[in-house]
Amino acid sequence: MTTRIKKTALFTFFFGLLVLGVTGYFGFRYWQTLEAGEPTIGTVSRIISRQDEDGTQYKPEISYRYQGEDLTYVPGFSSSINTYRIGDQVELRVSDLGIAIAGFHQGLLGFAFGGVFGFIFALTGLMWFLRHMRRYDEVTRLKHFGRRVTARFVRKDTTSYKINNQHGTVIYVQEEGGEGRMFETKPIFSDFSIKWLEEHAFDVYVDPSNDEDYYIDLDKHFGEPEPHPSV
Repeated sequence: MTTRIKKTALFTFFFGLLVLGVTGYFGFRYWQTLEAGEPTIGTVSRIISRQDEDGTQYKPEISYRYQGEDLTYVPGFSSSINTYRIGDQVELRVSDLGIAIAGFHQGLLGFAFGGVFGFIFALTGLMWFLRHMRRYDEVTRLKHFGRRVTARFVRKDTTSYKINNQHGTVIYVQEEGGEGRMFETKPIFSDFSIKWLEEHAFDVYVDPSNDEDYYIDLDKHFGEPEPHPSV
């Protein structure tokens, strides 16, 4: 379970970096074209429309003249709102790097969205990974220095909080012998059957200096179940 969390966090982080890097690369090239491109006036020669699951998308075909040649340019972005009309004049920047439409337009929103999306994914993955590592260090400390007690499953509750449409589960276990103390896990987003839980004895590691700080070791049981001892 902990390995899966770690891999998911790293995937989220690197996926965010990938999106951020790709968006940054094309955004930088677009900015270079705006800065170095030759100002050219083009004319909207036709409106290209296409249907998709979000409705009708529009983009202009722009005719322009560059270095003595009559050329056409169709931007890579489209919009659900037709902001151009045939005959509209559009200011372009043309260079060996490519073509860019001067001024504000829908394509700039794509760069902004990609940058924000990538940043949020990368930041979320990084925070998730660091939190996981901090928890891993805490668990290691408790398993090394904590007082170990054995506990059995008592019940489980479902929380209202969900991740990927799966409710969290809080598992309650009770110490065998001793004080019969009850312990509970934090919300777990994995499905454990009642039979599986009843067939296992769980190690609980309690901080000797703070008995409210403990760790219920579920991970060790992803193997053969440990049955109740015969009476």
